[in-house]
Amino acid sequence: MIDTVEKLNKEMFEMRILFGHKVIATDLRIDPSILPKGIYKYETRENEEFPYDVVELGKGILVNFEATILSTEPIKLDPYGYRSVDEEKDMKYVSPYGIKFNDYLKVMKKKEVER
Repeated sequence: MIDTVEKLNKEMFEMRILFGHKVIATDLRIDPSILPKGIYKYETRENEEFPYDVVELGKGILVNFEATILSTEPIKLDPYGYRSVDEEKDMKYVSPYGIKFNDYLKVMKKKEVER
């Protein structure tokens, strides 16, 4: 669980492209109260029969949690707060190397965000 700003800034995230948005992901849950304004938090669900196969994005995932996704842009969800994911079509893994939260903000040209 990432529940402090210090832990958030130390975590190495995986960069992905999800529904056309550059996002970062971690296999840990993140306390939303530590995130700055302008950062959107989502969680992904993995397929029960095929672990690590992402099948759903939501505001909160209770069962079969796969990852927490952070984005500088909102991702459209259905009225219930979820969206199906076809991992082959909707998600691309950008790099095997990790990226820190503040470096992601620089890449996304978010120089300053409020905490």
